[in-house]
Amino acid sequence: MESGLPGTLGYHQQLRVVKHVLVSDTHIFSPSLVNEARFGISFNTNPQSAKDINGPAFLKQAGLTNVTRDGVIPDVNEIPVVSFAQGPGIQAIQVTNQRAFNEDLTYQWQDTVSKISGKHSLRAGAEVNLRYLKDQNQSSNLFGNFQFTNQYTGLNFADFLLGMPTTITRAPYGVRDINVGDLGGL
Repeated sequence: MESGLPGTLGYHQQLRVVKHVLVSDTHIFSPSLVNEARFGISFNTNPQSAKDINGPAFLKQAGLTNVTRDGVIPDVNEIPVVSFAQGPGIQAIQVTNQRAFNEDLTYQWQDTVSKISGKHSLRAGAEVNLRYLKDQNQSSNLFGNFQFTNQYTGLNFADFLLGMPTTITRAPYGVRDINVGDLGGL
């Protein structure tokens, strides 16, 4: 369950895909000199979101306005965070942070040389890793975090029913990465 409340705000969806490829070559130059070279690629993606939550539709149905600075509602699977402090019961209603891509690609080069001379063995090598990350985290309070305490009525839930939050915070929308290919050769 995404919200902690049975049957209310949907289910969390997450599909992790991991792919690896490794090529290795061992070359024997002589009985006392051996070289091992390796090349590997690793791809990992782990996006997550509450797929059955429609953020803009939720805001419209709830009648919430002015939840973003510029008035543009991003099409994301988020809802406003409602949290209750200073009292028993529900502590917060929210969805998990949305991660639109959460991808990484790693290239690995490795070379090792082994030399045997009499009673001695010498081994030396090098390894180079190159990692590309593509991630777009969305804050859980993208549409606002409304915290209700007992400041106005003496009960946090009564403050909520009256629509009188103690504090309101909001995070900016994380803009999408632009790839050079998307610029049309500019």
